[in-house]
Amino acid sequence: ERDKAQRLLTFLAQDSADQQRRAAEQARREQAQACQAGAAPACASLLPELERDCDEGSAPDVCAFGAWLHREGRGVPKDLARAAALLQRACELGDKRSCVEHAWAQARGEGLPRAEPRARAVLEALCSDEVFTACTRLALLHAATPKASERARAKELLARACAGGEAEACRMARELK
Repeated sequence: ERDKAQRLLTFLAQDSADQQRRAAEQARREQAQACQAGAAPACASLLPELERDCDEGSAPDVCAFGAWLHREGRGVPKDLARAAALLQRACELGDKRSCVEHAWAQARGEGLPRAEPRARAVLEALCSDEVFTACTRLALLHAATPKASERARAKELLARACAGGEAEACRMARELK
């Protein structure tokens, strides 16, 4: 009888913990939605938890979202260095979009020292892995030079990204002369 009561108490405690966890997750989703809709206080209240979860390596999208908040200055002062660090962490956790964004920041020297050759190498590897946003960003770097060979490479990259479904690359390919 006592064992049965103990099992019931354990079950109820677990059920209560599960309910609390689900409620916290729901609240966090609602805060994220409010933040994305432009409510700066929601962003500010969400950020400490996002950064803690990112540091713990719970999910790369958490790091990427925190980077976006810092880059855009949503609910916090704009901080490109922190944004770059969070993108790097998301990349380390396997988020290829964050790898693209980190390399792009590196190519432009936004929040970390400018290192275009390194950024090009990362973007090239990601483009080869069919991360088409990387192809588009790499094309922008090639198109920024006056050399005809670089512009030709930019056109190739844009065609590849466009074929991969990147609408922005299709538009840019039409505009690149």
